[in-house]
Order: sequence, then C-alpha cells, then structure tokens
Amino acid sequence: GIEYKGAQSFKIAKARSEAQEGFWEVILKEKYGENLGTQFKYENCIFDMINISTKTIFECKLGLKDFDESQHIKYRIALREYRIIYLISCDCVIDMEQKKIYTTDTVKYLKYTLKIPKLKEPSYLDELIRDFEIVHIEDLTSLFGQ
Repeated sequence: GIEYKGAQSFKIAKARSEAQEGFWEVILKEKYGENLGTQFKYENCIFDMINISTKTIFECKLGLKDFDESQHIKYRIALREYRIIYLISCDCVIDMEQKKIYTTDTVKYLKYTLKIPKLKEPSYLDELIRDFEIVHIEDLTSLFGQ
C-alpha cells in the first residue's frame, strides 16, 4: 500500500518541539520555581511558559523560521504589560524588549540578520530583529534570575 510520510514528519517535528520546550522548562523551573507556569491558557492564548511575577512570556521556537506573526500580535494584545522572550532552538534567547539576541552561536545569528536587508520579502520577525544587537554568551542560563 501507499505510506503517507507527512504524518511521520509531523511526529518528528512534534518530538523535537517537545524536547526543546523540555530543555528550556528545566532551566526556567530551576530559576523561577513555582513562579513558572507552563502551557498557561489566557484569552484564547496558550503560552509555552509564563512568569506572572516578572510579567514575562517565554515562547519556544525550533528556529527563526517558526516565528508566528499572528501569534506574536495576539500575545501582545492579550498581555500588553508582559514582555516576550523567544527561546530559539537550544542556542538563542531573543529579548524583544531589550532588542537583543543572546546566543552561544554568534556567527549563525549574525549571518541570518545580515541577510535580512537583501531579502525580497522579509518576514515580520525579520523586520523586528533586523537591528537587534547580537550578544555572545557562553551560558544562556545566566540570563534568567530570581
């Protein structure tokens, strides 16, 4: 018979996504303990992780290409006073408020941002991060504190 490969690729992507969320959840739980909520539901939004005491939304993405413009706008509207931090792969933290990209792989993200002006159709995220400062950091966990 015919075997549909799409379902398998979906399962692989879902497993990668769950593994990546788990990676960040361990780090953030260690830093914030009970203040960290996971899969938090509010106004038709499901946030990967949220810290209500610091008013921070943490959103995991496997890569920059997985950024979701409508989701970003929806989150901004739902929790206006909260800042959004994107956790990209296992090597990058994008602080939207401070306009900084913290990464253990500076070259990868520098190459990405340098390509943005040459893109015919830059994405919404590309436009947002175009001028963000890229900061090399050995230990991403040091970005998160009490």
